[in-house]
Amino acid sequence: MMHNLPTALSSPYPNPYPAVTAHRVLIIDDEAPMRDMLRRCLEPLDYRCLGAETAAEAMQVLKHEHIDLILLDLMLPDVNGYSFFELLAEAGIRIPVIIISGCTSKDALDLGWELGAVDYVTKPFNPIELIFRVRKVLTEIDRAPAVG
Repeated sequence: MMHNLPTALSSPYPNPYPAVTAHRVLIIDDEAPMRDMLRRCLEPLDYRCLGAETAAEAMQVLKHEHIDLILLDLMLPDVNGYSFFELLAEAGIRIPVIIISGCTSKDALDLGWELGAVDYVTKPFNPIELIFRVRKVLTEIDRAPAVG
């Protein structure tokens, strides 16, 4: 079922996570339809989405683009999604990661948290729920005191 997201998001109640413009989200998923669906969910809300099919492609994007949040599928063609956390650490990259995966075992969830994921969304998911989770993470980033 397709959702008309702007209409579905309208509510008489105040939204505690208003859209913040200019945030950049890297979507790492080997399935183009999933990347496109995530992009269609987020771009109307003023998020700039970039996509990568593999971990290697994602690392190239991260070298050249400022990214605020990563949406990561665990089943990538070149590395296990969990190994992607090691690539980030080795490169000294500290960006929040939301795992989006069909894997629902407790061990998979626990490992995701251990490696540093800020959230874990299981497929299939409600696009509106994902939007609120993305907004929550990015709002927390915006509210965090500057380090330096």
